[in-house]
Amino acid sequence: MAALRDDSELVQAILKNGALKDAKDERGQTALGYAVSRGFEKTVQVLLEAGANIDSSIIDVAFNRNSQSLFKLLLDYSKGMSPATMVSALFKAIQKDLHGIVAALIDKGADKNALDEAQYTPLLVACEMVKTESAKVLIEKGASLTEKTPDSSSALHLAVQAGASSIAKMLLSKGLDANIAGQGDQTPLHVAALHNKGGLVDLLIDGGAKTDSVTKELLTPLHVASYKGHVEVAQKLLRRKANVNVKDKQAKTALHLAAEAGNPAMVELLLNFNADSNATDKEKKTPLHLAAMGAINALDNNKDTPLHCACRAGHFNCVSTLVSWSQGGKANLQATNSLKKTPLQVAESTHKRRLTEVFHSS
Repeated sequence: MAALRDDSELVQAILKNGALKDAKDERGQTALGYAVSRGFEKTVQVLLEAGANIDSSIIDVAFNRNSQSLFKLLLDYSKGMSPATMVSALFKAIQKDLHGIVAALIDKGADKNALDEAQYTPLLVACEMVKTESAKVLIEKGASLTEKTPDSSSALHLAVQAGASSIAKMLLSKGLDANIAGQGDQTPLHVAALHNKGGLVDLLIDGGAKTDSVTKELLTPLHVASYKGHVEVAQKLLRRKANVNVKDKQAKTALHLAAEAGNPAMVELLLNFNADSNATDKEKKTPLHLAAMGAINALDNNKDTPLHCACRAGHFNCVSTLVSWSQGGKANLQATNSLKKTPLQVAESTHKRRLTEVFHSS
């Protein structure tokens, strides 16, 4: 075939003599397909000028070559490109973050809010895959910001989950609601807490996110961060005035969830921000009940137990309850942390005599 030899003049002569421009060989391949696969731009142009059909397989071949000039040539003759082929090309361009092609396709009429097989729009794909430049083009060209995935995740939810701060900032700057609800009424701030994206907490709050927004289960972002043990996120939320004592549907506070998860560092952080250590849930259990039921001697990264943390924070009631606890496991009074200090030694270092008296009277 002439298309295999990059002989554009021969191709032109054969076409003038009545050759079918879209004829397929035994492999189902057209002359245009062969020319595109080999990057023969002059031959491609001759075939396109003759009206050769541009189908999705041709687009696939062009993308596999990663040749923007070849793809631009196909776009110049895109009158023969069906809307479905244009949309297919748009999604492929986004996946490779070929933002110039994304812009050209939209300018040629590709539907910027079309859905792929997974029911994602181009912008949702760009956010999930962190294709920043393509997302920028889509946003600037008016792609819908409020479309959601089948599981109700918005573009902002996906950007936050992926840690794509630049995309999240663009979405917020275009007026997308920072509290847009996702599955179970999760906000993007809940997603940041769930996936430990501390770098996005301030961005979201500055963009209007409510620190104490709740899901259908009445969970705040602080509840989520506390249960997952994401200390950095919890710390940022607390510094931005998150309510430390909000209760969920089970009447559990963030401290209940941190204690239940056996996370001493989180427990200490919450206590330092005045978490109520005597708050009771629907079963009348305090955080200390849950800590003792779970792992009363759990260790954090510094080998501190809950008792070490309570002593360091100077919480007399917590220390007293842990030391005297008799239901199930007992607090190890001799446990040493990474500094080789026992809970008593930590209590002594706080210069709070009342704390040390608890140990001596036990």
